[in-house]
Parts: sequence; structure tokens; C-alpha cells
Amino acid sequence: MHIASGVVARAPPEDLGPLLVDIAALTDGVEIALDILHMYFYRDREEGRVRHPSLIDVGRDLLVRADFSKKGMLRDFGLRTCIRVCCAGTDGESTARTVCEHIRSAMETVYLSIQDLSYVLKGLFENQPLVALDVFLLPGTAKKMRVFEMEYGMGSPIEDMDPTILRQWADRDGARRYPLLGRSLPMFNRTRDDEDNEFSPLFLEILSHAPNKKEFLGDFWMRLHPHSWSGSLADILYKRKRQLLTLHEVADADVCAWVEEMLPEIDRWIESERNRERGGEESFE
Repeated sequence: MHIASGVVARAPPEDLGPLLVDIAALTDGVEIALDILHMYFYRDREEGRVRHPSLIDVGRDLLVRADFSKKGMLRDFGLRTCIRVCCAGTDGESTARTVCEHIRSAMETVYLSIQDLSYVLKGLFENQPLVALDVFLLPGTAKKMRVFEMEYGMGSPIEDMDPTILRQWADRDGARRYPLLGRSLPMFNRTRDDEDNEFSPLFLEILSHAPNKKEFLGDFWMRLHPHSWSGSLADILYKRKRQLLTLHEVADADVCAWVEEMLPEIDRWIESERNRERGGEESFE
């Protein structure tokens, strides 16, 4: 086998598994072994081969041992392939939960952004969405930060999820879980990292099922403030205020009450931004 050149497609699974275990025992060996396994799984798919159970078992062991705090050590795209194969189905649930917990811990102890592990996170949310939602959204004694709330402007895999799955997860404890989803979903559409001033259909869908819509909507500043913008912030806020007024026209009493309560604050915010922008222009002149 020409491991050094990355050619592992013809390696017998019963020989490759023990070799990966030996490689994993070396310094940074777990990440190297996962990279090799990714290449093997990739060729499996290309050639239509059935995944070998022994390699799936080795992959699960490697994934739970991977150090996600080492930025740059893990190949994000390749790990997604390993996660898709090794964390699928009920047999992969335990591995997926452990991987999610390790990533969560790494995000709390070192600076890791969603972008550092975007493919890994997508793989986890695609294969084990309920497990991933549990680990990343539910608070606990060892979980002090809200991961996707902190990723200001980055987007998250939750934004690409099927609303039926999100509702399935949230309905298990609606009073507690819908507000957690609310804090993790943007109110306005996002294309890549840019936002527009139109409501997100996913946000509106989940809002319509939230038992306490005011709690789901939460803080108006976080809802309306764009994550990035050019030009006048006051103009953007004004456009978003007009969107809120359309929501006020069709929504139920709780949403209408939230909008009415927020409107005076939004008007003051817009006026403050107008004054700041005028002051900046005068200073420039």
C-alpha cells in the first residue's frame, strides 16, 4: 500500500483497520488515521463498494478520540465523510453524541468558530439531528455558552434543517426548547453570510408553532440588528421595522403584543442612528 501518496483504495479492510489503530497511537496519529480512512471511504462510494463493518468500528473509535481543539490539525471536509459513514443510524448515535460533546467542550475552552468545523457540524446535524440539537442547544452545568448564538453572523447548520425535525425536537418540551430554537434562528433571510430584510421562512414556520411566541421572539435588538451591513444602519432598521408591521397584520395576539411593545424602542433606535450618522457626516465635512 502506498499510504504516503494517499492510495489506499485496494487495501484489504482486515489489514487496513489494524494499521490505522497503530497510526493512531503516534503523535497526531488519530487525525492522520482519520484522513486515511476518509480517502478509503471516498473510494468505497466511487466504486460502489459496501462499507466494511470493521472499518466503521475503527472509524467510530478514532472519531471519539479526535482532538477538536487543535485548529488546523483536522481536515474538516474529510471528517464529514467519516461522520456520515460512522455516525449513521442507531448504531452511530453514541459516537455522534460523544463527538458533539467533544466539539462543544472545545468551543468552550479554546476559540473555535463554526467555520473551523463547518463540514463536521453539517455531517453531525445531517446524520444525528436530534442528538446534535440536544448537545449544542440544551443548557447544562458544563455548558456555559450558547454555541450558535455566540457565532454572530456566521450562520449555523440549524438554519438548513428540515422544520419538521426542528419541531419534533422542540415539541418534546415546548416551553423550554422553542425559545432555544428562537435564539438560534435568524429572523431575516441569510445568503451565505449576508442578510436581507425579508423574513426567513424557517423562522416564521417555527414561530407559528411556538407555544410562547414572545419568548421565542426574545430581544428585539438581537432580532433586528444586522450581522453585517454597508450604508446606513438607520435605513436598514427602518426597512426591518416595516417588515415587523406586516407581521403585526397577520400574526396572532402574542406576536402583535411583542411588535407593539418593541415599536417605540425601535423608533428611538432609528432616531439615534440617524443622529449618529448626521454627526459623522458633519464631522467629515
